[in-house]
Order: sequence, then structure tokens, then C-alpha cells
Amino acid sequence: MTDDRYFDDILSDYVDRSPFPLDSNGGPPGIAQGSARISEVAEMFSCTASEAAASVFAYALSRFIGSKDVVFTVVEKGRSFPIRVDCGDKSPMEFVSSASDALRNASATGASFSQEDFERYDIGQDVVFGDLRTDERTNLAFRSDGDAMSLYRSSRISEKTAERFLDVCKKVAEGLLEREKMSSIDYLSDSDLKLLESLNDNAEDLGFRNLSEMFEKTVSEHPDRTFCRYLDRSMTYAEAEKVTRACASELLEAGVRREECVVIAISKSEWYLLAPVAIVRSGACYVSIDHRMPDEMAAMMIKETQARIVLVDAQTKERMSKLAGLFGCRMIDVADFGKKGVSRDLPMDANPGSVACIQYTSGTTGVPKGAMVRHAGVINVMVNDACRFDTARGGCFAIASTPSFLAFHVEFWNCVYFGKTTVIVPDDLRYDIASLNRFYSENGIDTAFLITPLAKLYVSNVKETPLNALSIGGEPTGFFEYDLDVDMKEGYGCTEYGCIASTKVRDRTDPNSVGKVACNTKAYILDDEGRRVPYGAVGTLHIAGLSLTKGYLFRDQDNASSFRRNPFCDEPGYERLFRVGDTARFLPDGTLGVLGRKDGQVKIRGFRVELTEVETAIRRCEDVVDVCVAAPRMGGGTRSLVAYVVGKRRFDQEEIARIVRETKAEHMVPSYVVNLERLPIGRTGKIDRKSLPVPEPAGSGEAPSDGLEGIICGCMSKVLGTPVGPDDDFIALGGDSLRAAAMAVQVSADPGWPKDRLLKSADIMRLRTPRRMASEDRTRLECPRRFDFKTGCPMPDGMMNFFLNGMEGQDFLLSFAIASDGWTDVERLKEAVLAVVKAHPILGCRCEVRDGVPWAAFGSPVRIGLSEKDVFEEGAEPSKPMDIRREAMSRFTICRNGGGYGVLVDISHVIFDGFSVNPLVRSLKDAYDGKPLKKDEGVLEASAFSVAVRKTPEFEESRRMMLEEVSGKDFFPAVRTSGSEKREGPREVNAVVRELSAGRSAVEERARSAGVSAGMLLSAAFGIARAKHVGRKTSLFAQVQNGRGNSDLDGTICNYANPVPFFTDLDADMDIPEHLRRCADRSYRFISKDQYPMWMLIKEAGWYTDAMFQYVPYTELAGSVPECEVMGYVKTAMRGLDNFEVLPDDDGLIMAVTPKPGCDLEDLDAFIGKFDEVLSGMLSKDRLSEL
Repeated sequence: MTDDRYFDDILSDYVDRSPFPLDSNGGPPGIAQGSARISEVAEMFSCTASEAAASVFAYALSRFIGSKDVVFTVVEKGRSFPIRVDCGDKSPMEFVSSASDALRNASATGASFSQEDFERYDIGQDVVFGDLRTDERTNLAFRSDGDAMSLYRSSRISEKTAERFLDVCKKVAEGLLEREKMSSIDYLSDSDLKLLESLNDNAEDLGFRNLSEMFEKTVSEHPDRTFCRYLDRSMTYAEAEKVTRACASELLEAGVRREECVVIAISKSEWYLLAPVAIVRSGACYVSIDHRMPDEMAAMMIKETQARIVLVDAQTKERMSKLAGLFGCRMIDVADFGKKGVSRDLPMDANPGSVACIQYTSGTTGVPKGAMVRHAGVINVMVNDACRFDTARGGCFAIASTPSFLAFHVEFWNCVYFGKTTVIVPDDLRYDIASLNRFYSENGIDTAFLITPLAKLYVSNVKETPLNALSIGGEPTGFFEYDLDVDMKEGYGCTEYGCIASTKVRDRTDPNSVGKVACNTKAYILDDEGRRVPYGAVGTLHIAGLSLTKGYLFRDQDNASSFRRNPFCDEPGYERLFRVGDTARFLPDGTLGVLGRKDGQVKIRGFRVELTEVETAIRRCEDVVDVCVAAPRMGGGTRSLVAYVVGKRRFDQEEIARIVRETKAEHMVPSYVVNLERLPIGRTGKIDRKSLPVPEPAGSGEAPSDGLEGIICGCMSKVLGTPVGPDDDFIALGGDSLRAAAMAVQVSADPGWPKDRLLKSADIMRLRTPRRMASEDRTRLECPRRFDFKTGCPMPDGMMNFFLNGMEGQDFLLSFAIASDGWTDVERLKEAVLAVVKAHPILGCRCEVRDGVPWAAFGSPVRIGLSEKDVFEEGAEPSKPMDIRREAMSRFTICRNGGGYGVLVDISHVIFDGFSVNPLVRSLKDAYDGKPLKKDEGVLEASAFSVAVRKTPEFEESRRMMLEEVSGKDFFPAVRTSGSEKREGPREVNAVVRELSAGRSAVEERARSAGVSAGMLLSAAFGIARAKHVGRKTSLFAQVQNGRGNSDLDGTICNYANPVPFFTDLDADMDIPEHLRRCADRSYRFISKDQYPMWMLIKEAGWYTDAMFQYVPYTELAGSVPECEVMGYVKTAMRGLDNFEVLPDDDGLIMAVTPKPGCDLEDLDAFIGKFDEVLSGMLSKDRLSEL
């Protein structure tokens, strides 16, 4: 029986349930003995011996569990009850008085707690005072008899720990008698101090003064080793040295000073790596802004760092010009960076303490802070790897994270230190385990970095791996076993210190271990008053050493609270102490154990999230009265962000997500929102967090209809921690990209899942419900090759669509002028062209029709000519028509380019799409540089797939679906012709380019809020504009899809573009988001099937459309090969067909049109105006009728 009112009062707001620290191998249970001046304490403070012993015990316990708020079980006269003692800093008299009152008052209730009572108050019984109870629930039991102390310990506590605890009790009793404040009690023994100091004895020589020196040493040793690779672009260390030297010289010429901040604001490319090296070599420091970062955050970073120069690329230029322009910054496009021919002596005098980069981290005030990372801090990580691990030199290292993550920079410079090749993983592969592993294999990757949750998925579900080692980080691994033959190396650290400790996952003996303290690092576990705690006790981790940052940029108050003089060491390099904030302890094996955090920071998907920062973002909404953000563990033990909102009205998750996204990164967006009338407040006036309801995802749990649905529902339920029905929405239930990756792995591993059927993480994010996922046919086709370059092959669908659209004879001629300053030898360039033609047999392809089927026939000679004209002037001239049935569909002309040479390529669009440009340019450059070229068999792969598809029921189903889509509809051309079409002789193409009013980010945000892609929104706007331009309710056009979904086609030359019919019907008025979703569902139905070639169906069914439309969200289809310049020209318009493309122009959008011969350009201009009007309306209006 209990006195509920008393215990309700003292325990209602108790949330800090810190357990006694356990040892992984404590040995057999036992009893330790000791003595303390307990009777003297009782006499001095006029209390009973039991009260004096309870006071001593409570304070010693608080020092071991790392909490001032202590609750433990008292056994008195056969009954058990809890007491709560405040062990904060006060006088000994006040402390003993309050502890005695706590024991006296609890005892006076006469309570005798049952097991159910302890469970009701969520109070453990692992620590007991007053009786040496030895049941299975007890880890530590204390009893005193006068000054004699006895301590029972279970097998989960070592004998040494028990002896240390009694020693602390002895010192606490002495301190109560001799000290004036509890904070002045020195309870650490000399033997413990000596042991703790030995763990910090880890000095090693850095070897380099700065990163520039380290980079140049690697260049001198391995100049021909590949420095970096991204997509089909690569660069040797010698080439990287040349590029970064030129860029650093340009920065110095611009007046960049030592340690001045230079901002990097670029999209993913090789410049992720080149830009930091160039900036560091100039003596400046770099600041990386993720191009997906909210404007407010990016602007704050530019302003705070006082940057004068911002590095941009084509994708970020427009957006950055608006932000950087606010502060008078100069922008340098990396496409032009280092090409001014400036040469300066580079400074090499940066010392280890100089700032190398500014890395922003979450702040306890809700405002991110820029940590000034020093050269020594980065280099020390490499030194630690070299000393602690058998890290091989050379090899290829894959990085999937972004520059906003400190691990990106640490691992990249690690590659430089060990002479490795850094390979940047494309974004679309990051969460797809199977594709990621295939990427590793195809790119010769032997080491990689992944955030911890993704790494666990990888090693648990991949059967074979090319990796020798896998670096992980972002959040603790815990105890984790796996069978894959790869060494997982876990790094533990923070932005302010880089690597604090590291270990091999298989080497740990305790799930909390993060390994031994890193080289040149001293770790201190302190209590709240700044005293070192005994070995094995829990406290707050503090750190000193060579990796410690210089502090926070322009944050004196934060620096004063987070960095202070180190009172435990005055050695050079260790004079400052940083409070990490994690609770930690030293484990029996000498490694550091990390238990969690005391402050408001949590780890979500590997990112450190400051909860108050998310709260601050939500409070910006005027209808929010109060808010609390928490991160409870949901199903499967995964933490999710939950926003508890008190508002003037109700809020849903989508609205809160939109509010947070305006100023914060994606990982800070709450997955759940709970509306409350008021936040629960405890007796101390603080939010009672344990009373906050943990949301239960609103899964219906409806029974699935078939086996596949059942498997998907089961895996989705396991990942999300809630019952799931076939129509429950993955994203609405809290799903994200990482959970999608986990779910895809579980589905594929289910024994009932067909082994030839695919469900990728991207499919899960797109389809969202189990019913849709089950209906998505992703069966992997067997595509045997029956053709080769001697026999020829049936045209792949991309080629066939253009061949049929061109009335089987039109050449669709494109021209590309390609030049490089290094091409000075005409014979060598000619040999390079010959090598390219040999490596890419598609270039010698012509068209044949065999038994009514279009074929690609190979082996036709490719003409290679010479011209004294400038290559770019020649490219702008009309080109001679190409007979695609009788000659090769490409020809090359070597032309002049200043003092060197360039190549003009005339090529038919039948065999060449926009994504073929880079492989062609890269091949030319590599061949000129003497590098071997791989045989391009992409056209044979695509042909085999097309042939296999035609034998499937889905192929005919695709035809039926397309026919049903437009059957009985009446279509009209949207843009008039003038009747002046030219049909013979050289063609002139009147290309039209217009800037659109809508911004790219606005389009993407509106699309995201509707649950569709930006391309789908633009396609829908195009369809509506076509109908409205001619005053009708319906329209039809060809929506072009990129057909390079098969990774085997990357880096190959061919036309893989797939047009699908896009039908618009405006008969019914509806909300614009609903219209967009219907368009997406219709389009995805076509894409999900093995589609029937659209132009084949047009010819069979007599359809009519006069337009092709495509959104190209890539800023560069050409011109992205280093040291090469590319200019493209459209030489042939499509008869009867206008080709429309919307392309990004930084944060703006442009429409580029290749009009059909005879197009009425005035009417075309009017139509573009209508499209611009409709698109702007779709961003601001609610219903179709308002457009």
C-alpha cells in the first residue's frame, strides 16, 4: 500500500532515471567492505545514523550516475519505498537536512511498495539502501552498521567499481565534516587520477604543419594517381594540383587574405573537392553551403562569415546572386575558376592552429554556430587512423554525405593523406542499398563512409561486398553483430573536435564503447561542478587537444560558456577545454563509453538536432501559442521528431513541415504533430516531458488483399512501428528516405518475395501505399543478347521513336563544337577521333528496315574532315544533310581553335540524346590524353531489353492503356503554321528561348506540397496552356522521359529518350493539387509498364500531337568535362512537331523551343506567354477555374 498523494507529489516530474553504470563483465557477485565517518556526520548534523548514511550514499550515488536528481529504493523494517534526494550544490548542513527529511518523510507514510507500485511510478529497484538484498532486480545494495559499510554487487558490476563506490562514500563523509560547500568535496582517489591520466597519454607527431603541405606531399608522391571521380569525370592528383594552384592564384589576385572566409555554394560535382583544396592553398578558409539549404540559413552564413567571395555553379548562380548580393559579395562561377592565367606564389606558412574551414553546428540558443576548424584538427584525424588502424594507402574511397556534414570533409582530407581516390556517390543512390553496392563494385571502391543507420542496413543485407573497410558515424552503433566480411570503423566526435575516439565495431566489448581516446586528445568526465568523477562513473564529457576548434565565429558568449581554461593540464595544445555535452564514462577496458546527452540535442538519421532550434522555427507562426519538440522512440526503437503544438487553431504535419522547411534543413522537419490544449507542466514549473503523449501513427491495419500486399504491409509496419493497411500512406505515417531504404531491404529479404521482382526505396517514396507498391510491376527481365555489332540489332525504343517520328528518313541533325586549350597536335587529335569512333560503334550506325522492323546497322565508315575555320564559327553554319539510311549517322571535322584545334561533330538525334554529350566529350579528351577507352555496348543492352519487353503481357497492356487514354478524343494543333515550311536543302532552325516568371524553388515547393515532382507540375501547366491557347478542354502532347534508368547505360552514347502521351482534360473543375496528382497517377501508370513506343502507336492509331515537352532539371548536359568547352546547335527541326524544353537557370527557369518548319513564330510567342501565365497561376491559385 502507498500514500499516493505524497509519492505523486515527489515523483510526478521525475524524468532523469539514470541507472547505475554497469560493467560488461563484472565477474561473480560479491560483497565489498569499507568504513566511513558516518557516526560523526550524524552527530554533527543532529540526525540519525541511518539518515547520515543515506545522505552519504545518495551523494556518492549521484557522482556515479551523473545526475543531481537521485531516486533509490529504501528497505526499512521489511518494507520497501523510494526516496528522492536533491544532490545539487549547497552547504553540507542544507544537504544532510534535505536528505534526512526525504528519508524521514517517506518512511512516515508507512508505505510498502509492491512490484506494481514501482512499475506505476516507473521506478527501478536496481539500487537499494538499507539491506543487502540480492535478488535478480538488484545491481547494488548498501547497508551500514555504525561506521562499517557493506556493499552487495551483482555480476553486472565489477569488484573494482564496488571498491571505488565505497571509497567515494568515505571521501563524501569526510567532506561533509570538513567542507563548506558540497562542490568543494574532493572525492577522486589518487589511484583513479593516475589511471585516468594514463588514458590520456597518447601524443603523436602530426607530420604536417597544414593541409596544403599535406596535399602537395601526396601530389609529389602520386601525381598520376586519380584524385577524384564523379559520374564520368575524373582527375589525377597532378591535374588537381594544376587546377587548384590556378584557382588559389586567382583568389590571391582578388585580394583574399589569410584565414578569410570564402563561401562554397555549388551543386554536387568534382568541385566539392577541388574548391576546398584551392581555398586552403590560398591561405583562406572555406565555408560550405549546401545548395538545398533554406535561404535564411544560407544568407546568415554569408553575412556572419563576412565573406567577400562566393563560389557558385550554373545551378546555384541565380539563387546565390540574390543572397550574396545582399552583402556585396563577388561571385565566381567554378566553370571559369582558375582560367584567367594568373600565377602567384602560394603561401605555405599556415600553422597547425590556423583556421581551415568554418563548419556550422546546431546551437543551444536555437541559432547555428560556425565552428572554426583548424588545420591541426583535420590532420589529427588522419594521424589517429594511421596509428590505430591498418589503413591502406591508395585505393578508392566513396563518400555519400554532403559538405554540410563534418564527416564529408574529414573523410575527404583522409583520402588526400593516404593518397586515395575520392569517389562522390550520386544522390539517387544514397539510400538504395542494392544500387549502392553495385556502384561500389563497378567503380572499384574498397573503402567508403556511410551514416550509421545506413551502414547497419548495408552490412546486414549485402551478401558480397567489394569493400575492405567501411567508416561509419553520425550516431552510436551500440552492440551490433554482422557476418559481412568488411571491417566497420566507427568514429565518434563532434563539430567542435572532429574525432574524439574511434574503434572497430567488432573489437568493442561494451555496446556503449566508442573506442580509445584519439591521438593528441585528452578526455575528461566531469560532474556538474567541474570535478573529475571516478573511473567508471558517469559524467559530462569534456575534451582538450590538438583537434579542438578555435571556437565559434563571432560568438563571444557561446565561446565563454563552451570553451574554458583547462584546469587539469597546461601543456601546449591542451590549454582549452570544451564541454561536449554527452554523458560518458570510461569502461573497464580503457575505452570511452558514450551514453547520450543531457541537453536538448538528439541524433535524427545521423544528424545532430537541437530541439529548441526546431521550436524556434515553429514559433515564427503567429497562430502558434506554445510548442515543445521532442524525439521519442517510436516503433523499432527509432527516434522521430514530434512537435507538440498549442495553437489558436489546429495544425497538421504538412503545415508544420512547410513552416520548418522555410528556415531549417530537411532532417529538422518533425515527422508527427500533436495538437494540445496546453503543455503538461510539472511541480517545478518545467514541461513534464514524460506526460507528452507519444503519437501512434494512424495506420488502419486493414488486412491486405494478397501475398505481396501482405509482405509489404508487414515490412512497412515493422519499419514504422504501427499496424499498416494496404492504403496507408508511407510518408504520412512518418516514413522518410532512410526508412524507405530499410523497408526496401526487408521486402527483398522476405522469403515470400519473388526474387526477380524489384521494389526500390525510390518506388516506396513515389508510390507510398502498399497497394500501389504491390501493383507496381518491377520484375527484372531476362534480356539475353542475340545480336552484336556485326549482325546489327533492332532499334531500342528511344531510337525507334525518333526514327518513326521523322517519317523514317529525317536526320534530326545536331552539331557540337568541342574544344580544349590542350589540343595543339592535329595528328594526335585525329587519332583521338578514330579511337572514339572505334570505342563507340553507335557512331558508325545507319538505319535499316528489315521485315518492317527498324534496325541499327553498324560498321559504316565515319567521315573525318579538316577545316581551317574556327570550330565555333563552323558550328554556327548550316550543316550538310545526312542520309541516315546510307551513311553513318555521325561525322567529325577537325577545325581551328585559336592556336590549337577543336572538333565539330554532326550527329543524328536518332542515335544521340542530351545525356550522350558528356560521354562523347570525355572520350575525346581521354583519347587525346592517351587513356584507353572502354567498348560502348549500351545500344546492344538497350536493344536486348526492348526485344525482351515486346514479349511481355505488359507491353500489350501499355498499348491498351494508351489507346484507352485518348480514344474518342479530338485533338488540334496548339501552335499554328505559316505554310512556308522548307522541305529541301540546308535547314535553318529558328530556336526560341524565353525566361519564365516562375522561380525554380517556387515550382519545386508547390510540387512538393502537392506530392508530385517539379517535372509533373510543369508538364501539367504545359497541357493546360495548350488547351487554353486554342480555346479547348483537351490537349495531347508527348512528355519525354529519360530512359537511362538502367545503370548499365550510364556513360554510353545512344538515344534512350522515351516519350509518353500526356493527356489534359479540363472538363471538370478541381483543386490544382488534385489535378496534379491525377496527372502524376496517369503518367506513372504508363511509366510503370513496359511502355509501347509512342510513335509506333501514333502511326497505328492515327493520333495527332504537334509537341514534345521535357523538363530537364540538370544544369549541364554538356560542358562539364574539365578543360573542355562545348557549344551545341540544333540543325534540323522536326517536321510537324515543336520541341519544348524547360531548363533551370540557377533559381530561375527558361523555356527553349525548337519550332517545327513553318511554325508561326508570333503564335508561338503568344503560346509561351500563355504557358508562363498558367504556370504562375498554378503556384498561387487554388483551383483550375481560377487559371
